[in-house]
Amino acid sequence: MTMLINVAIFCTQIQAQVFEAHLAAAVICPSDEDSRTFTINCASGDMLKLRATDARARQEWVNGLRAIAEIHTKAMGANPPLQPREQLAVHDAMASARNQLQATELSDAALARCIESADSPFPHTDPDLLLLKATSAASMQCLLQCLGILHRQQQYTTVSVSSKHSDDHH
Repeated sequence: MTMLINVAIFCTQIQAQVFEAHLAAAVICPSDEDSRTFTINCASGDMLKLRATDARARQEWVNGLRAIAEIHTKAMGANPPLQPREQLAVHDAMASARNQLQATELSDAALARCIESADSPFPHTDPDLLLLKATSAASMQCLLQCLGILHRQQQYTTVSVSSKHSDDHH
């Protein structure tokens, strides 16, 4: 079972940043900095520093996140398909693959723009360039489909383990 928390931090009304953090085995602490700040220290070593609207909201967040972290830490320890650190490694590898594919998509788009560019030293109808562009696009599509298959497999495994875990307790 993988437990993630998505935290949206609104910098402005237009721009938002979203972070993911594993809560299993995480340590959630109020900060001495002020009455609104708290931190989430993940088992992976990642740390999120967050600020609530007021001291009461901070305490509600801290209590709620601690409860969730404890529940998921216990659940993972009861019947894990992988050790928690291995699950983190799988999640990190998936995130790394997604990041790499995003960079690859940008490179593929840059290649297509370069080939289609009017100021290219080569004619944009050159058969070798068109083959390169088509091969790049097809490879990109194939990689995205592979990542989708891996993602579905990971979700299936998580759901299967969760179902097995809940069936064991009935």
